[in-house]
Amino acid sequence: MAESVDQRIVQLAGLHHGAVSSKELQRAGISRSSITSRQRSGFLVPVAKGIYSVPAMSSPLTVLAAAQLALPSSVVSHRTAARLLGMRVREDGVHVTCPPGAHHGLDGIQVHESRRLETVDVRLLDGIRVTTPARTLWDLVNVMGVNLHRNLTQEQVAVGAPTKDELIACHRAMARRGRKGTKKMRELLMSTFDDEPYPESELERRVLVELVQRNAPPMHRQFKPPWYDGIRGIVDFADPIGKTILEADGRRWHASEIARRSDLQRDLLAGKHGWFVYRIGWQEVVHRTDAIMDDVVALLTARHNAALAA
Repeated sequence: MAESVDQRIVQLAGLHHGAVSSKELQRAGISRSSITSRQRSGFLVPVAKGIYSVPAMSSPLTVLAAAQLALPSSVVSHRTAARLLGMRVREDGVHVTCPPGAHHGLDGIQVHESRRLETVDVRLLDGIRVTTPARTLWDLVNVMGVNLHRNLTQEQVAVGAPTKDELIACHRAMARRGRKGTKKMRELLMSTFDDEPYPESELERRVLVELVQRNAPPMHRQFKPPWYDGIRGIVDFADPIGKTILEADGRRWHASEIARRSDLQRDLLAGKHGWFVYRIGWQEVVHRTDAIMDDVVALLTARHNAALAA
């Protein structure tokens, strides 16, 4: 017996927690007139342009699946992600994050913009793309009270979702982009956590391996830049052609943050000589390897090639 139209709709909607797009329906051979007739009967309910839900299959995840059908680049985030991940936060509507300009007419959906959402910041949960625990806590830093956010962070780290290093790695990545909330998260981490130093030789070894595997421009290790005074100023890695310095920081996280002003002065000195400094830490190299090293190599390559072409 041939499969009925309703059966095909149910089968497709079952892939998305009861939501389905008109494109999927039409690809399955369901005509526009059949879709329209099922809207009139209430079998299909429009939730956005070209997106429907099947009320008989509705669940709390239906609206999230519908949002991701309407906004294919979106990720469930903020309090919505926190609740899906089992964090103790109050419900506050439905939140998703997507690239700028990707808004869609979805009633009841709060859309946040982010110019960059790394693969490492996203996980699949019941087929729904959700921000990781570390990124979720970062997104919540500006929408929760300081004490509530600190308590939530401590609770989550205590159960390893995220680990301390994953949260610090996320902070370093977000802070480098100048994201709002950097100061709040830095203060929270400084007042809450302590950590051990990592062997800088091991960190430099890992960075070197990643640079070679990604075909980065040749880098000089333990390089003495032109402004080296014989005492201070040797850098971990440098490309003299592209005038780019890469510093791999294996200090304790607290020590690293306290030394930020000293690092800034060194970076400004390099800048005065026309050099650019990129700093990375142990947590990023270990927990966000592809994201951070892809960025580093892209920068090194661009500056190296630009210098060669000048």
